[in-house]
Amino acid sequence: MARLPVITEDKADGHTKEIFDAIKSKFGMVPNIFKGMAISTVTLNAFLKLDELISNGTFTAMEQEIVKIVVSQHNNCRY
Repeated sequence: MARLPVITEDKADGHTKEIFDAIKSKFGMVPNIFKGMAISTVTLNAFLKLDELISNGTFTAMEQEIVKIVVSQHNNCRY
C-alpha cells in the first residue's frame, strides 16, 4: 500500500491548524484521514463541508453510516 504524506498536528499552521482545532474539539483527536487530506486545505474543507451537508440531511445517523459502509465496500475500500 502506498504511503501518503500527512500533516501532523505539531506541523499544522494557519488555516490548517484552525481546521485541526475544530476537528479535535469534535472528535477529541485528529484522525489520520484528516491529516492526509490536510496536504490540500481545499480538499479537507470540501470533505468537511460534504460531511456537514450529509449530517444535516434527512437520514438518521445509522442510515448515514450504512450508506458510508456500502459505498466503501462498493469501492473496495479497506480503510
